[in-house]
Amino acid sequence: MTKTIKIDVLTLIGIIIIISSLIVGTIAYYNYNNRQCINNPVAYANNNSNNYWWDVVEPIKYSDLFERGG
Repeated sequence: MTKTIKIDVLTLIGIIIIISSLIVGTIAYYNYNNRQCINNPVAYANNNSNNYWWDVVEPIKYSDLFERGG
């Protein structure tokens, strides 16, 4: 005996649209978060500091690194 499953074409199209929109939405969400981090990593780290061990991040000033003190 062969079992057959009957499904309406509109239902199939609806399922495909829902699944594809979930996939595209997930990709867009993660790309948005990555874009925020790439554009301004200091602000991203400060805004998401609850996820990390530091409280505040400050950019490194290279002039302070090579400054010669007395």
